[in-house]
Amino acid sequence: MSRMLSTIALLLLLSGGFGCKHTDQIKDYPPEEQWQTYESSDGRTFRVAFLKEGKEALLNIGEANVRLKQVVSASGAKYSNGKITFWTKGDRAFVEIDNQMVYRDCRLQWAAP
Repeated sequence: MSRMLSTIALLLLLSGGFGCKHTDQIKDYPPEEQWQTYESSDGRTFRVAFLKEGKEALLNIGEANVRLKQVVSASGAKYSNGKITFWTKGDRAFVEIDNQMVYRDCRLQWAAP
């Protein structure tokens, strides 16, 4: 639990000048059905929604929403703002902050029909 709070605090600190916005400040905030939830191997979750035809991703961890731009990736899809990186391939993903893996071995959680 303390690691999760530390991760959220670090994310909030790092994203302060890098695109962190509250929901009401994001003009194109996606509807609930556009969000995808990922769960890490240790049970922590985060959400992501893809914007502008997949050219941007809105990463939601705790109270933080961070807008990331798509960057070149040899495989899968990768989004970054220079400090925070979200990478996904198939139903797998991870999140890095300052090149440190904070969410690893994540799997897309499928909604029940």
